[in-house]
Amino acid sequence: MNKIDKKVRKGAIICLQETHIIKTNYLDSIWKNKYLSNGRRTNAAGVMILFDEKYDVNYEFKDNDGRLIIAVLTYDGKNIIISNAYFPNDHK
Repeated sequence: MNKIDKKVRKGAIICLQETHIIKTNYLDSIWKNKYLSNGRRTNAAGVMILFDEKYDVNYEFKDNDGRLIIAVLTYDGKNIIISNAYFPNDHK
């Protein structure tokens, strides 16, 4: 998280997949920036978007499977639409 924090403070928006995180209490205590998380199971899926606290979240959509987040972030009068989608390989 320290490496990610440095990048986020420089303006990066980080999308993580396969986070497997349902409860974010620990993340709240160690992450000083903002994030959006969508996780439903501890053994599959889970997506997260990490970003600087300068952004306001004007809209967010999360699917029911923990595989999608769509958000509109605003800073300095500009909107950024960001999506993080995870679709696993299906080898069947």
